[in-house]
Amino acid sequence: MRTSPRIRVLRSSRRFGLELLAVVLGVTISFWLEDQRKDRADRAEEQRLLESFATELRGDLATLENYGKRLADDTARMQGALADDGKLDDKALDALMDTLLGYAAFRPATATYSELRQTGASRVFRDKALLRRVLNVYERLYPMAGEWDAVNREFVLGRAFPYVDEAGPAFASSGEQGYAHGYHLAWRALRNSPHFRNLLRSSVVFRQGQAEAYRLVAGALKTLVAELPSGK
Repeated sequence: MRTSPRIRVLRSSRRFGLELLAVVLGVTISFWLEDQRKDRADRAEEQRLLESFATELRGDLATLENYGKRLADDTARMQGALADDGKLDDKALDALMDTLLGYAAFRPATATYSELRQTGASRVFRDKALLRRVLNVYERLYPMAGEWDAVNREFVLGRAFPYVDEAGPAFASSGEQGYAHGYHLAWRALRNSPHFRNLLRSSVVFRQGQAEAYRLVAGALKTLVAELPSGK
């Protein structure tokens, strides 16, 4: 029995519809699987970057806290010497002058931040608010600490060193335990100079400002790293 043209058209349309549906489902599933693969890759990359930030920021936090303690000790010793340096022996004065003519310079770890800026990997972060807080550290807080580093470096290299070299006595430039052996001679020669004592007071003020900047940055880091994964 011959099939009517109408039935053949219906069967052909049904077959075409099933084939089209199969193609659409295949493409949809393929896209879904690709999206899932890409999402897994993005999540792995996000986790890697967060753990890398956490590692670097924890290291920076430890450095800042150590520098803060060092600055606090330095300023306390300088203030004590300004009040009464009669109890300090030559070795202690060498160390004190070494402090006056030295400066701290915080160098944060920036490898992950640089990678993020160069690769545009910020797109993988789901928590954009957390990302902004991380970037705020590198783009605002670290530069603030760097400004105080520059203030103290300029003070030491532009004012303290030139004055001591010009006004102080000649002495050997190296000695035991890393101190410039003979600096006590400069201290004793200049101790009553108003200019020298003003340099000491200025150094104390600048270091206190630097220590406060470090304290503020360290406080922000402490809060931030608590939100970041520790990694394994």
